[in-house]
Amino acid sequence: MHFQSFIEPDGIKAIDQKGGKGKLMQSRLYIFPHTETKTLHVISIGNKTDQKGDINECREYIKPLRKGKR
Repeated sequence: MHFQSFIEPDGIKAIDQKGGKGKLMQSRLYIFPHTETKTLHVISIGNKTDQKGDINECREYIKPLRKGKR
């Protein structure tokens, strides 16, 4: 298995998993490190085909965090 990290919009981070036997579908874990509170938010997990929707969902999740309301 192989893991890779990407920075998405607004500081959201994505950790990819790919590889392995049998051509496994790529999975992506979305996290947000909220430095002000030293909290790591595990937001979502999805696959490559859902990537755009997952990123939009994550961006909605972190809006209140960035305003200090969560």
